[in-house]
Amino acid sequence: MIRLPMEDVVRRTPRARLVRIDPRHPDVPSDLGERALSVPLGADRLLDRLES
Repeated sequence: MIRLPMEDVVRRTPRARLVRIDPRHPDVPSDLGERALSVPLGADRLLDRLES
């Protein structure tokens, strides 16, 4: 599981950012504020949208 360790990295590293790409569980912790971005899509759909 990568979710919790990466959230902890962002908490400990002031310049770190978190981008969560997950269609079923896109929530990001509120304590990360603007340093976290939730993308409620699968990676394939996100890439398709970025390409168009």
